[in-house]
Amino acid sequence: MPRKRGYDWQPSARAAEEAVSAAQQFIATLTPQEREDHKLLLGLIEGQTEALELLDDAAEYYKQLKMLIELIEARLKRLRAKADKAKEFCRKIADAIQLPDKVERPFYLAGYDEDPPHAFILDESLLPRHVLRPDKRDIAAKLKRGDDVPGAVLNNPGSKHFVLRFQ
Repeated sequence: MPRKRGYDWQPSARAAEEAVSAAQQFIATLTPQEREDHKLLLGLIEGQTEALELLDDAAEYYKQLKMLIELIEARLKRLRAKADKAKEFCRKIADAIQLPDKVERPFYLAGYDEDPPHAFILDESLLPRHVLRPDKRDIAAKLKRGDDVPGAVLNNPGSKHFVLRFQ
C-alpha cells in the first residue's frame, strides 16, 4: 500500500533516476525467460529495487492532486455562481434606482457600457452561399463598413449592459 503523501510532495528526479537505473541494471542480469514472466519480473523488481515503490508514491501523489483539482473546480463553479448572483443583484438595484451611466463609489465604478456592435444572424439560409460557417466577426466587419449581408444585421445600437469595475 502506498504511503500517504501531502499535496506538496514532489517526486525527486534523482531518486527516480537512481531507482530506474537500479531496476534496469537488475533486469539486465535476468534471463530472457525471467523477463518474459511478468509476475516474476515485477516480484523481483519490487524485492530488489525501489522503482515500484516510487511509482506507487508518484501515482498516489497524482491521484491526490486530481482529487484536489476536482474539489477546487467544484468550489470555483459555486463561487462563480455566487458572484453572478451578486452582480445580478447589483444590476437590479442600479436599474431600480435609475443609476446614471457611470457612478464612482469609494472602491468601485458602477454603470452601463454600450454593447460593442456585433453581427446578429436573422436567417442563416439567406447568408451568401460562400459562407459555409458564419463568421460573426467577419460579417460584423462587413456590416460596419456598410456592406449588405442578407440574413444578418448589427445588434441594436445603443444597447447597454451593467458593469462593475473595481479599483
